[in-house]
Order: sequence, then structure tokens, then C-alpha cells
Amino acid sequence: MTEVKDNRFERRKQRTRQALQQAAIELILEKGYDAVQIQDITDRADLGRGTFYVHYDSKEDILWQTLQEEYDALHREILERYAEEQSPRLEHLIWIRMFEKAAEQRPLYRVMIGSRGSALLTERIQTYLVGLAEAGIRDGQFLPGNTLDPRFVAEYMIGALVRCSSWWLEDPGDRTPQQMADTFYRLFFHREPEGISGASRQDTPLK
Repeated sequence: MTEVKDNRFERRKQRTRQALQQAAIELILEKGYDAVQIQDITDRADLGRGTFYVHYDSKEDILWQTLQEEYDALHREILERYAEEQSPRLEHLIWIRMFEKAAEQRPLYRVMIGSRGSALLTERIQTYLVGLAEAGIRDGQFLPGNTLDPRFVAEYMIGALVRCSSWWLEDPGDRTPQQMADTFYRLFFHREPEGISGASRQDTPLK
């Protein structure tokens, strides 16, 4: 009986968190990050203000936790899916998956790093990703043979990736995740990507 009650509580807790997250994303896309207040979020979710603080500390906290959950899950997926891959194919595959994830969760990512989002949140996202990239470079998983400061390279790579993603999310045109990753690969490695089928094998320029 206790286990059943615990499961019900967890399901109810998850539904509440999802309702708050969805309300926050919708409102920020409508009004912009700075214009949205916690009361707006709870009103949209039809929940009490006290309920918000049971789950989150602030407006920034709800968005950051939402995206961190997404990134943590993506990181686990990448580690499992590409465990046998090596550089530079590894980086290419990761970039493809990151652009795919942004496309799948476009409303959320636009809130986080788009023009109507928060500069503070964008900074937190970049810091999180830079940490992962730097660790991979230091371990030789990414860019083996690199002789530059790993932190510098990670900052450069992630800064460009986040900025390009922000631009693409606002104006995707007919650019696919594969095309975005292919172009990023060409800029970073100064050669054509190999061994991955799809848009990369077509001579379709980005517009």
C-alpha cells in the first residue's frame, strides 16, 4: 500500500512540475523572459503560488532544471550510443544529435537561448556544456593531439555552437540538423565530413 501511495505521489509531483514548466515556456515565448512573473506562471498552470515554491526556487530555476534534465538525458544517450566512436566522427555525431534535440524541443530551446530568453540562462547552459567539452578534450576523447589550452578550445567550440543554435532556432529556414552539424564540422575541422549519410552528402548550401 505504501508503495502504491509513493507511486501516486511521484506521478502527481511530475504532473505538477510539467504543468509549471509548460506554462513558463508558453508565457516566455509569448511575452519574453523579463516580462513573465511567477504569478503569471502559476495562473497559467492553474496552481497556487505556494505550489511553485515546493518545486522551484525562482523563474530561472524552473527553466534551468527543465533544460538540465534534457541535457543530462542527452549526455547519457550520447555516451551509450557513441561509446565506440572516435574523433572526428564522434564530434560530428554529437553535433548532429544536439541539433536534432534542439529541433525536437524547439520551444524549450528558444526560451533558453533564443532572443526572448535569458542571458543568464544562456551563460549557465554554456558553462555546463563547456565543462563537458573541456573534460572530453583533456581526456583525448575529443580533438586528440590538441596542443592548445583545452578550456580555450572548449569555450570557442561551445560559444560558436550555442550562438549558431540560437540563430537557427529563430530562423530555421530549410536547414536540417544534419546540415547545421555538417557546416559546423567543416568550419571546425576544415574538411568535409565522411561516413555519415544524409544531407551531408548533398551539395545543398545553407541559405
